[in-house]
Amino acid sequence: MKKKRMLNETHILRFSVGAGLVIAILEVILSFTTHSQAILMDGVFDTAEGIVAGLFVLLLPLIYKPETEKRPYGYAQLESIFMIGKGCALATITIQLIIDNIRIMMSGGRVVNSLVVGAFELFVCGFSIVVLYFLKHMNKHMNSLVVDAEILSWKIDIFCCLGVGLAFILEIFLNGTSVAFMCQYVDQVVAIVL
Repeated sequence: MKKKRMLNETHILRFSVGAGLVIAILEVILSFTTHSQAILMDGVFDTAEGIVAGLFVLLLPLIYKPETEKRPYGYAQLESIFMIGKGCALATITIQLIIDNIRIMMSGGRVVNSLVVGAFELFVCGFSIVVLYFLKHMNKHMNSLVVDAEILSWKIDIFCCLGVGLAFILEIFLNGTSVAFMCQYVDQVVAIVL
């Protein structure tokens, strides 16, 4: 029974990792073509999450190994150590990207194509909703905590993509108003908040 559960979790996690890496690759490519710091920040986080989740798939068989006298907790603590490493890596990346965005803001900001960035983020939001549906469907009979954590991660991504997409669509309406000068800072502010 444990082996079947592990295989199902592995299959679900591989699907999630694959979908996440597709989004991450698209985000990194689009960040270079649009020069959007918000998409770059999202792409870096999704790439890091994809790498960590991919490594976690490789560690999953160890987590299911039984406890022994030599290892009274088995290998279950590997997940905690792994998550601490992921957190430290993401914190380092976040600090560097925030510093870069503050520098851009101090030098006058940068205008990006808000329609392209907003539409892309709303597309990613829609794609993520489809992935979330499949993850929930695959986890329906398993009730796996590992998959539940992955589902929560996708829910957070959906919320972030929707917020970013709406922020850039809103920026389009700010052009030509008395607050149009703020448009050159929207990308950096969204990246920092993200």
